[in-house]
Amino acid sequence: MRFTNRLWHVGAARWWVALAATLLGVAMVQALTPAIAAANPTTHAAADASPRYLNIHQCVYSVRTPIDSYTTVLRSGAGGTHVGNVAETGVNCRPASGSESFAPSLSGVVALDLNAGRYLNLHQCVYYSVTYHEWFTTVLPSGAGGTNVGNVAETGVNCPAPNVWQSNVWDGRLIPEQSAVVAFDLTAGRYLNLEQCVYRTTDNDLFTTFLPWSLSSGRVGGTNISNNPDTVLECRSPGEGVAFLPSMSGVLALDLQSPDLAGPVPNVVDMQPGTAINALQGAGFVAQTEPGSIDCGPSYVQRQRPADGTTAPFESTVHIDINRQPRPGQHCP
Repeated sequence: MRFTNRLWHVGAARWWVALAATLLGVAMVQALTPAIAAANPTTHAAADASPRYLNIHQCVYSVRTPIDSYTTVLRSGAGGTHVGNVAETGVNCRPASGSESFAPSLSGVVALDLNAGRYLNLHQCVYYSVTYHEWFTTVLPSGAGGTNVGNVAETGVNCPAPNVWQSNVWDGRLIPEQSAVVAFDLTAGRYLNLEQCVYRTTDNDLFTTFLPWSLSSGRVGGTNISNNPDTVLECRSPGEGVAFLPSMSGVLALDLQSPDLAGPVPNVVDMQPGTAINALQGAGFVAQTEPGSIDCGPSYVQRQRPADGTTAPFESTVHIDINRQPRPGQHCP
């Protein structure tokens, strides 16, 4: 895909400019008076009984046909973005499938302490790589600032310089028209409805956005905090030459007052012990090894308890029996 002036032709340019304008407008709608918040710091209601951390898992994938990348924060399988009482440090992304490849250097996890303040300041930073001809959207904070929870409703987006990503596999430039911050009042409702909208642009590139936007009726569409869990995705209608991709988009309703602490146990039978332990920890569980028959041959997991597919609390223990018996077709000296 070539980076050409077609990206800025009339239809697409109008859509991007309109998107930027609605993002800025929504920032003012969502963010209550910053001066009042700073003068009267408060944490959100029922903090002691509520889960403490919002763990945002950002996963970036490259699609090989055509070569492009997109960002997702939606849950899949046993892990991903959720609220809970554990501050997670390891990103949990689904395996790449089909024509995809996982981009670990652009992925990551941030554990935001929901007791740290009244506002969730969601900073969305969008870059375009001239070399790789790809858009890159990130909501992860950096040394320069970014997404956080605090008692000030932030109004200025704080994005790292492009060279932060150049040190990995990325080069490019920040696109301020598609970058913005929205301050969500954590006292405004029980659910953080995180909405992810993915589009294919006029240059056949993938573009991801998480920020809300203004509807013509005056309502706010997209990511929001309310007392109702969203089940219907509300993404901005694409402009001329831009296509909405529902298969890559979705909505995730996160209950800020009830820890999301359960998930399916992955299957680790026949895995090597180290691989099995990493898989269980990555899915949110604690691995407890039990010795099996010690003989000869490579170590592997003979059985696990509870069985794979069982719904169990995160941070609970999964027992795995380690064996070294020869398997079919293997011989010991």
